[in-house]
Amino acid sequence: MIRKEEKLSTGAKVSVNDERVRVDLPPAPDLSSYQVISSAILNGGFQTFAAASNSQNSKQHVINYKVPSTYDGLNPPPLGLLTNFARKENLDPAHTVGLLTAASMESFAHSSRTAKGVSVDVIVTAGLSNSRSAGAEADYFVVRDETTVGEEKQEMKPGTINTIIIVNAPLTQEAQVESYAIAVEAKCNACVNHGVTCAKDATKFGMGTGTDCLALISQSVGEGKNCRGAIKHAGKHTLFAEMVGQAVSEATSEAIMINIRYIHGNYVTLCNTMHQFCLEILCLIF
Repeated sequence: MIRKEEKLSTGAKVSVNDERVRVDLPPAPDLSSYQVISSAILNGGFQTFAAASNSQNSKQHVINYKVPSTYDGLNPPPLGLLTNFARKENLDPAHTVGLLTAASMESFAHSSRTAKGVSVDVIVTAGLSNSRSAGAEADYFVVRDETTVGEEKQEMKPGTINTIIIVNAPLTQEAQVESYAIAVEAKCNACVNHGVTCAKDATKFGMGTGTDCLALISQSVGEGKNCRGAIKHAGKHTLFAEMVGQAVSEATSEAIMINIRYIHGNYVTLCNTMHQFCLEILCLIF
């Protein structure tokens, strides 16, 4: 049974068990609020959470909940599933960002960077069986959110790379978007570095999976002091982009390695097996 708990450099607390990764955010300084940009199921999109009071249920949280590998993504509906699980954890769903994965919590990985008073914590869990490259052949053909009679779907193996990024400083909206893009690029880079291939086309690299989710949490940009201390830019030339990119790449790489060991056993043994297989193919060709 997995039991991990630690306090991160941003002041957030992360705890892990077989069911989920849970992040409890510290109260934002000067009674400011938290802002989130994410593709999460529960409270996804652009969200701002009001400053926490002393009430436990008004604090902000992130949960990455593990579903069975047999879960079809429909029954029960994912939003209701996450809402009920948040309540089970004694959390207020309105103050919780919720992600779903079928990846083992064994794949949990964490990395951080700190510079000039700014800390970045990154948490990743990784499954790879659903790997995809951008532009890969679709599995679902409903473009808008509507019911299509007779629409069939292909069965997909569950696999998700979920990424949670926490920043202990306010970000402007421009910096939020730039940071999000940097994080996605860093995840893709880690996948390429580990030779992840697209499950639809093995001649292409898999840049993640078809169900990846990323949540970037930072302090909101407010008035006065909090506004003056905001990070305004996060392009690749900036130190902040370096911090985000390195932390995401490192945590993703570790989670992928854990996933490979979890499924295939020792990574060195796997590489040796693959090497021997390639040699045998070359012998047949030449």
